[in-house]
Amino acid sequence: MNCETARKQLPLLVYCELSFDEEEALEQHLEACAGCRAERDALKALARLADGAELTPPAGLLEYCRADLRRRLAGEEPLRRPGWWARFCSWRPVAVAWKSAGALALVALGFFAAWLSSGPAVPFSRPVTSRVRYVEPDPRGGVQIVLEETRQRVLNGRIEDEPIRKLLLAAARDREDPGLRVDSIDILKSQCSLADVRGALLAALRGDPNPGVRLKALEGLKAFADEVQTRKALAQTLLNDDSPNVRTMAIDALVQRKEQDVVGVLQQLLRQENNDYIRERSTRALREMRASVETF
Repeated sequence: MNCETARKQLPLLVYCELSFDEEEALEQHLEACAGCRAERDALKALARLADGAELTPPAGLLEYCRADLRRRLAGEEPLRRPGWWARFCSWRPVAVAWKSAGALALVALGFFAAWLSSGPAVPFSRPVTSRVRYVEPDPRGGVQIVLEETRQRVLNGRIEDEPIRKLLLAAARDREDPGLRVDSIDILKSQCSLADVRGALLAALRGDPNPGVRLKALEGLKAFADEVQTRKALAQTLLNDDSPNVRTMAIDALVQRKEQDVVGVLQQLLRQENNDYIRERSTRALREMRASVETF
């Protein structure tokens, strides 16, 4: 995919209008193209601004208004001559004054409602069941998460905050949005020392269909290549992953400690691998461990 085609598809990516194959091809292009990634980030920022300015009526408002109208029509009384107070209020100078006062009261009410409802986004007082739509690092070292509910809302916090981390873990499992999974894993990899985060990265490495997600998981797991579970996942990736880039990173992580338990894996790899770099890296590692490059 070239940059011209990619940039035509970026608005469709931001609004989730691409097919799975189109989205995966575009994500692979974005991994290698900094200019298109910057264009995607700018479109995401514009979408967030538009969503923030959107006025969404509360759920059920239309049905409530219809029901209220039916009740009022059912109980409507015949028209009567308005009393002296109604005539006084309808007098133009008085009506203008009432409208101005009402408008001022509404502004004040909106201000105080916003002030009372503002506050820290986390911790939550109840479980969050909304879908995570975007995640990205905060310039001040935190994390920004956009939830998709009846309308989107923005949560700010740090990855060390448990509610924020749980949302990131949920986003890392979102099967419909590979871009969201890449961004989530990229943020989570800095906390790979935590068991739940490392488990999410191992699951992504073993089973995520998007190579970009698997590469981000590998970046976080490299520092834990001496652990048995991680080494098993690296060996499985090295032998079975269909992406040369992923296999290359997996072998670099696996052989950096020169452990003897990888000798059989590297020997098996040499029988099936067609990538020259991976073959050369495997051969060199076997020789450094004084092991044969052939299997017996």
